[in-house]
Amino acid sequence: MADSNTWHGWALVLAYVLCIYLSLPFMRPLLARLYALLGPAALSLAVNGVLGLCAALLLLAGLRRGPGTAAALLLLLAAVGWAASRIEVPEERFHFLEYGLLGLLVHRAGSRGVPFLLLLLLTILAGAVDEAIQYLLPDRVGELRDVALNSGGGLAGLCAGHLLRRPRQRPRQSISPGPGGRRPPGPWWRRRGHRR
Repeated sequence: MADSNTWHGWALVLAYVLCIYLSLPFMRPLLARLYALLGPAALSLAVNGVLGLCAALLLLAGLRRGPGTAAALLLLLAAVGWAASRIEVPEERFHFLEYGLLGLLVHRAGSRGVPFLLLLLLTILAGAVDEAIQYLLPDRVGELRDVALNSGGGLAGLCAGHLLRRPRQRPRQSISPGPGGRRPPGPWWRRRGHRR
């Protein structure tokens, strides 16, 4: 069963990466149309809104895992938000979302038995191949800066996947003396006078 889940996870990663690569020739005309339709300010606001919505969904998932996970995710998302705020071109901010999702998928597929560093290298390789393909396309530009953005988004996604995969935090139960300074009763078989 675990082998089947692993195989399905890697198949999903491969399908997602192929979608990224196959969409490369169509993204420049799509972006030109979006710029013409919305304008730079509205497009920037839309990209920020999508990033904010994804961050809120990750935080909700983190809250379900416990306050420690949510706090760690909040720090991670604050770092991603700070880095994204330094990027002026809206579509370049989209790299964080695109490769953050790839990082989550890679972590889900390989989190059992594959070292984190190898998962990171696979994610970086996917981003580097993306930029190499763009370098070869006539209307696209492949840049090392974009490889760094892809890698940063992938690292953020891998870290988020790691944080969300951790075991749930259980509230600690304090054993306090009961009424009269006695300890609370033991297991049910001891409370009823039974012996093991």
